[in-house]
Amino acid sequence: MKKVIFLVMLMIGAHLVFGEEPIDSQDATIKQEPTPEQNTTQDSQPQLPQLEPTPEQVAENNAVEQFNEQMRNANAALNSAMAFAKMGEYNKALELFTQSCKAGNAAGCFGSGLIYMHGMTNGVPDANTAVKYYAQACSGGDATACANLALAYDSGNGVTQDKKLATDLYTVA
Repeated sequence: MKKVIFLVMLMIGAHLVFGEEPIDSQDATIKQEPTPEQNTTQDSQPQLPQLEPTPEQVAENNAVEQFNEQMRNANAALNSAMAFAKMGEYNKALELFTQSCKAGNAAGCFGSGLIYMHGMTNGVPDANTAVKYYAQACSGGDATACANLALAYDSGNGVTQDKKLATDLYTVA
């Protein structure tokens, strides 16, 4: 009996809210006419508005492009430097290693350090300059440069001997 009363109340409430009781399910749905923007064929995709980049986005994109170009140049210089070093042309190799290093390539710094440490351009080792390049390469993430820098501090070659710093650098390497 309670179920019957509840259903009757439910139908009366629906009649008051919606007016007439729907005859079939089509009458129960809300019909909505498409707007001109929505009036597209099924095959076409809705068009998104074209947004112009902000000046900040353009500047950021240009900076990224410049960085990428700089890294391509640094890598090209590094590859060429290694080729010249293999051929024994150490002056040209040093020039290209240094160019790569200045462009931010740690391996280029390491290569410059090797050439200076072993005096490959003039037969006279320059440990002071080599250590500067090793330090730059080590801070750039070149583990072998960190090991060579540790060796320099361990032996006092090109720097004041510092066993503690040498140990720390060996750990990094």
